[in-house]
Amino acid sequence: MWLVSSPRFMILAATTRFALETLNNPDYLLYNVDIMELCQEYFNSDVTVDGTVMLNDVRDLGFSMDMDVQGERSFEQKKFAASADMNVVFLEVGDAQVYAEDEMAYMVVPMLDNLSYAFDTDMNLFFKAPEFTSDINQEWFNANKGNILQLSKEISIEKMDEIVDENNWVSIGYKVTIPEGSGGFIWQLLGVEAPDHDVVSVVYINPACQIRRIEIDLDDAIEPGSTIQSAKLVLDGTNMGNMYFEATLPDDETVISNVTRNGDYLFTNYIDFETKYFTNTGETYAASGYMTWEKIDGGVSVEVHNMEITDSKGTIGKIYFRGNVNKSHISHDVFEKAPVDLYSIEVISWKKLRDDTEGFVRDMMSETKRRIGLPVDE
Repeated sequence: MWLVSSPRFMILAATTRFALETLNNPDYLLYNVDIMELCQEYFNSDVTVDGTVMLNDVRDLGFSMDMDVQGERSFEQKKFAASADMNVVFLEVGDAQVYAEDEMAYMVVPMLDNLSYAFDTDMNLFFKAPEFTSDINQEWFNANKGNILQLSKEISIEKMDEIVDENNWVSIGYKVTIPEGSGGFIWQLLGVEAPDHDVVSVVYINPACQIRRIEIDLDDAIEPGSTIQSAKLVLDGTNMGNMYFEATLPDDETVISNVTRNGDYLFTNYIDFETKYFTNTGETYAASGYMTWEKIDGGVSVEVHNMEITDSKGTIGKIYFRGNVNKSHISHDVFEKAPVDLYSIEVISWKKLRDDTEGFVRDMMSETKRRIGLPVDE
């Protein structure tokens, strides 16, 4: 039974419940996360990375491997560089280096006479996150009560479909349109210019005036020339603990990512994740696992557990990472220690790699054998 009937009042009441209850719930996706610090000092700034990566059950490899990794990323330069000292059992076998700039990724193996590959990912690897000017907390909601009330009068609301949750509660969807020129305090929070168009989302509200789901169409936010043709972001759950992102790519391909906060682990921050890439060849690649993190002096301690990469044939490999991501200020050229001229490497397009992954791996293994003097299968 619905407690109120006015959609405008319901949205205002649901926003109030979100500020008073959801923000303090350990299952909330951003619980104990300073979103302003995350965007400004990590996503849109310089960081260094150090830690250990373990590779297990790698298809056709026949052995496990661990790597001591050190890397640095400059957002201003739009560059990333990392070196990994590889160990098999107790034997040190040398290092491999990975670089990235704009949409390009590079791999160099110095111990194999600088065996090198360059990949055009056709994707912006250094996208800019919103420059949040405040954390999303009760203090911000309290300071903007008047703005929220005013915006509730300016938005247009259209009733949409309904959804049924796991408790058999029916939530009604409302198409909410923020007119161009309204909601200035929201754009100030995000640190972005006010959009020159109406902003549309669909908000689902349950009978207890709780926000059950928010669907946001991101098409207007896609940069010209981007590989992504259309995109949608969904925040889901009465505690807003799940985020779902779907992007449509060229050639009828799709990427879907999902992250879920698990508030049962109060001693650490815990998120489950899964990403699936649906190709136009019928093949589906997936990566899933979970991540935990804790704040440390100058950065964050991160662990990625049980990350498994699969395709239709089964497991491609399993990855574990434990290390630190630290705030930094990088003034030197991130590529200054590259052993080869990265821009001279022949570029392999993502489409070519996608269409013949096995062929690429086979060619790479053959080249590796040739460079270390082993017989190469014809």
